[in-house]
Amino acid sequence: MPKPTLLLSAGLALLVFTACGPLVKPVSVHVTGVSFSSRDTAEVTVVLGNPSRFALDILSAEYRITVGERRCGNGHHDTPIHVGARDSTEAGIRLAVDYEELLASLPELLRDTVAVKLDGSYQVKTALGARRVGFSTERRIAVKDQIRSFLDGLFGGE
Repeated sequence: MPKPTLLLSAGLALLVFTACGPLVKPVSVHVTGVSFSSRDTAEVTVVLGNPSRFALDILSAEYRITVGERRCGNGHHDTPIHVGARDSTEAGIRLAVDYEELLASLPELLRDTVAVKLDGSYQVKTALGARRVGFSTERRIAVKDQIRSFLDGLFGGE
């Protein structure tokens, strides 16, 4: 086979392989808990859901948390996380808290509800090499309910 035909055939085969290959669907990220492990670090528990038909290995992640309009923390996770095919797994991530920004968001925390957003990107291992994928999840928290729950727990509520 002449060289140009061989290159064209190889290119076409690669195109078909990548077009028909499995697509990495974005992993869903749900925050299920937050606790402070030190004065300036929070441990955030997340559930990662994999909608794909194949398992994923998340190699690393970079993320930020925003309360209202203020970026109140960020972090980096570099321990691999395995998420099975069409499955979910719980993981703990560390978050460096920016107390100056958190205090600046206090007016937002005095409203009935506040938006808390976790966004960033993660690097996932694929058959064709590592690929970076973005994510964003936002949740509105009823501040009054959270304060009432906190006070009930503190003072042994009714």
